Amino acid sequence: MFRELLISVLRELEDPEIANAASAVIQAAPSTKALQDQDVARAVAAAANRRPEAVADVAGALVLAESAVAEDSRILARLVLEVSERDDEAILWAARAQIRAVLGDEAFSSWAQGRIAQVESWSDIDRWTRADLGDAFAVGLLGRAVELAANPGETAVANEDDFANVFAITSQVSEPVPVPDMKALRAAIEVGADTLESAIALECARAYTFTDEQLADLLQSATTAQKSLDDDAEPAREMQDGLAAVTIRMASQNPKFGYWKGTSTPHSAASVGSSLIAGWVDSDAYPASLALPVLTAMVTRGAKAHSSLAKALIDDWIRHPGGNDTEDVPRGETVRSMSALLPQMEDSASIAVVSSWVAALGDQDTRAFVAGLAPHILTAGAPTDWGDKAMAELVPLFQRSIDYSADATEAAALLMATGRVSLDCERELLNALGAILPYGGAHRVRALTSLSQLPWSKELSPAVVTTVTPYVEEAPEAVYWALFDLFDSRGLVDSNLTAHVDVLLEDAEPTEAMKTRANPLSRVLSLENAMELALSAESEDAMTAVATRTLDLSEADPAVAGLLHKIAVLQPPVPARSSFAYALAAADYDVYASAVRLLLADTLDVGGAGDQHLWAFITIPLRAAERAEVWAEVESRLTSSAQEASAAAIVLAATGADDELDQIVAKNIGKVMLYWISDEPAAEVAAALAASVRGGKRSRSAARSPAARNWRVSEKKAAAAAALKALR
Repeated sequence: MFRELLISVLRELEDPEIANAASAVIQAAPSTKALQDQDVARAVAAAANRRPEAVADVAGALVLAESAVAEDSRILARLVLEVSERDDEAILWAARAQIRAVLGDEAFSSWAQGRIAQVESWSDIDRWTRADLGDAFAVGLLGRAVELAANPGETAVANEDDFANVFAITSQVSEPVPVPDMKALRAAIEVGADTLESAIALECARAYTFTDEQLADLLQSATTAQKSLDDDAEPAREMQDGLAAVTIRMASQNPKFGYWKGTSTPHSAASVGSSLIAGWVDSDAYPASLALPVLTAMVTRGAKAHSSLAKALIDDWIRHPGGNDTEDVPRGETVRSMSALLPQMEDSASIAVVSSWVAALGDQDTRAFVAGLAPHILTAGAPTDWGDKAMAELVPLFQRSIDYSADATEAAALLMATGRVSLDCERELLNALGAILPYGGAHRVRALTSLSQLPWSKELSPAVVTTVTPYVEEAPEAVYWALFDLFDSRGLVDSNLTAHVDVLLEDAEPTEAMKTRANPLSRVLSLENAMELALSAESEDAMTAVATRTLDLSEADPAVAGLLHKIAVLQPPVPARSSFAYALAAADYDVYASAVRLLLADTLDVGGAGDQHLWAFITIPLRAAERAEVWAEVESRLTSSAQEASAAAIVLAATGADDELDQIVAKNIGKVMLYWISDEPAAEVAAALAASVRGGKRSRSAARSPAARNWRVSEKKAAAAAALKALR
């Protein structure tokens, strides 16, 4: 009943009451369900069409429009667009899908573009900044932002929030459009490098496309903006970042584009921007890490005139050793990345970088840390003279003073390690250090230390050996071994270099340093010292080297026999003795077998008790034929005279380590023991035989059997007891 009455009233009222009534219904519609009716909407639309001022509440009108039939909905939507105020823009934007569905996209877009055209302040930009603008409206807003930035005197000065709004709008432009007003854009940039107006203009440029000349003009405008700064003023960071982006764009779009304006000859357009950035880096007004992408773009794209920026980056690193820039990026990381571009840089740029680096090498305050850049600058593709230029800064340090600093050596080592220093430069350095050696004392030690720390080339190493050898005995142990290792890697170790090691080994045991180098030392030390070192280090390679040297002697058989005898006297661990025996046999088996025959004859003839240590290992490498030969010689003497049996018993000590001989002896040792216990009772002989086979597994058991019998005759009982005691 209420709805019908309301509709009747709206149809019957005249002006101006109808406007007031319709306005009241519109205002109440969002909260009154009964009013959200197509008949009510039709009556309100008719009234509002007569008196548009009735549509004072945009939100309410949109609610009714949603309830109305097509024509009534179009009337209300049209009136909403026509009468809406600035404060209504957010409501209409939120309802744009509804309005577009009723009126079409063109009507809504026309309204929105009209409102954007009325933007007059940064606060208006703020009101329109939203995440769903789309390309067309975003571009329109950016155009207004450029105009505002170009005329800062007509509105409030832009602040950080205004720049953030423009950044958000620019980020929504997916397809850049041709720049709409180049004059305004340049004017905005030229407002001043320290203003956000200039930064905003450069940010807006991201949404536009430019011809080569237009991009170059933008860079020229940035130069004008920089020149307008007071002496104590600094550019805004946002402006600097914007200029860097435009410079990269110029280098990428047309790296070879030449710019004529203001000069008599063309120059690289990208260099206009890079020169500005270089100046900022030089004055610590811009971080090197953000300037690096500009240089990278120029170098990789082939844009010329980038030397000032390249030099600025390395100089920034040299001024601030070991520090991070304002972006918290290590400057060393930036300069290493820049060094990778050196092969592609134009000559003037690479020369500028290398010159700054070389000069820093010559400076006591910067040498230690800049030397670390050597592997990154002196790469395989670097010009051959770069390493020599760097070394030319260091060699005089050694020539001028015998008290040169340690960092000079460290720097020289880093340079030489690159392999990009010429032989002539190396020789100059060697001569300088060699000239210090005769001074003696701490000066000599310092020079020897430096000589040991430098990675001399293979070609010059023989000269280094010649220089060092007369003084090497005075080198500290660590320095000596460093030199030794260097020369050993070059195959240059000789007996002159190791003479004092021979002297040391005469009175002392081998050190750990000697043991770790047993292999190369065993080739040059005296043969006896080499043998002792090989045994001490238990180095098979060293043993082989000693064996080879022994075989090279004029009388190899007795030499090998003598060597085996010396090993026995030293009594090293059995594994070491065995390894040495194997090494000698492997070097020349026939010579080894002959040496064993000599030792066997000597033992059987002399019968020295000390020979037990000899026979504990020398039969192990023998082949079956030679082992049988040894046993044949021994067996024939075991039951002859007491003297011969005692001498032969010494050889049986081999059963402890030689399993094959142990098996052979085990077959007959029982009979032999029975002979000296029962047939010819002799306690001393029985004990000697038992003691010799005590180390064998089978022969020990075989020898024990006759000794363990219950002998009644006193002589036999005594011999058996002596044997059992020896076997324990």
